[in-house]
Amino acid sequence: MQLLIEKWANENKIFDEAAKKLFNEAVICYKVGAYQSAFIMSYLSFKLTIKYRIITFDNNSLHSFDDSRWNKIIDDLKNEDHWEEKINQEVSNKKSGIIKFTNVDRMISDYSYWKNIRNSCVHAKTQTIDASTVECFWNYLKDNLSKFYVLGGHDYIRKKMINYFRDFRIDKNYEHLNKILYDVSVLYLNDEDIFFSDIEKDFKDNNINLFDDYNIDIWNYILNYPNPKIKEGFIKHIANREDLILKLYAFKSDILNNIIQYQRCVFYHNLNDFLNEINTYPKNHLYFLDILYELILCYDESSIDIEDILKRCYSVFETEHTIFMIDRLDESKLKYLREIGVFNKILDVLFSWIFKVDAYEQYKSFQKWLYNTAQARCIFQHIKFDKKLLEKLDCAIKELKISMKTRSNDYSVQNGNSASVLFENIINDNKQEINKVMQDENVKFPNLL
Repeated sequence: MQLLIEKWANENKIFDEAAKKLFNEAVICYKVGAYQSAFIMSYLSFKLTIKYRIITFDNNSLHSFDDSRWNKIIDDLKNEDHWEEKINQEVSNKKSGIIKFTNVDRMISDYSYWKNIRNSCVHAKTQTIDASTVECFWNYLKDNLSKFYVLGGHDYIRKKMINYFRDFRIDKNYEHLNKILYDVSVLYLNDEDIFFSDIEKDFKDNNINLFDDYNIDIWNYILNYPNPKIKEGFIKHIANREDLILKLYAFKSDILNNIIQYQRCVFYHNLNDFLNEINTYPKNHLYFLDILYELILCYDESSIDIEDILKRCYSVFETEHTIFMIDRLDESKLKYLREIGVFNKILDVLFSWIFKVDAYEQYKSFQKWLYNTAQARCIFQHIKFDKKLLEKLDCAIKELKISMKTRSNDYSVQNGNSASVLFENIINDNKQEINKVMQDENVKFPNLL
């Protein structure tokens, strides 16, 4: 039967090969009741892990310590007779030790406690070593092993994460990522969002993209990591950062649903800033209807004012992005938005100018008639037609025909011609549905026939 400590060691890949071998032997000894041997081998695997982390630390590239001092430390650790004592010295050195702790006094005190237990075992003293001793030490390992890194766990694990992102294109080693995330869960316990805030700054300092086509698989792994605290920490970090949400949304559209699930109130209170970010930057326009769909599904109608959202994001519908934005919607989203009348609201809030066709009103909307008729035509292709809308359209066409007879200004005529072409296209695009409404309502609109 596998013990929980075995599962922990195997899943998180804590030990290098030498330490892992010793730890496996410790577990075997524990299972047969040889608790003193189990403790000694567990303790040695702990010390070997610290030794391995120091020896493999890349001081040449980081230049964190004077070369002569660092080389002396490495030489001492390679000495089979003195390496344990050297580790004890470095761990217990508050001021100039190479291993830094956040809570230094407590860490040194706990370390000294287990060192003394180990000495009792080795020197055959009378202190009792039983199953509970071994289990307590294993709990100590689980809670603290991630803190024993050169320069301290926080700085070290951030450097490891930067290097992982930097090397990911050529080395997709998810076991290594798993180790990093495990250490994060221990070092930043209940403050995982601070880790993600820290690495965002580190990425910026090192000119690494936070989100791109190459590293999106890393973020997918992070968001599906077995420990939910990692996912929650990341989402907590970005929940009130509309710029980050939209950058990630471009690669991972389900992130918005995750944010609303974990940070519902925080995101809602920042909704106006989020909408402003969409409206301000054209690169975000393509995602507007997808995002609106998510908002409608996740919040009830009393919380989400669709018309207000449309007014805030008016610029989304003023460029060719309107057509691309609609085209990229999958059929189920398109159908849902149509059924609940979103496209009708878009028409009422943002395209009401197409029904104002006297010469003066068209003059006021000259830019729209010049550049936005294709967007208007596209919106009409997803409208739910009813008698009221057909009557409105028929009246506009009738008014335009009368107005055109009195126009002499070239620009005014151009505006009128643009309207005529638009209305003709709307009728041709939607002839079947227009005829059905007139038949069902038993009415006829002569300008729509």
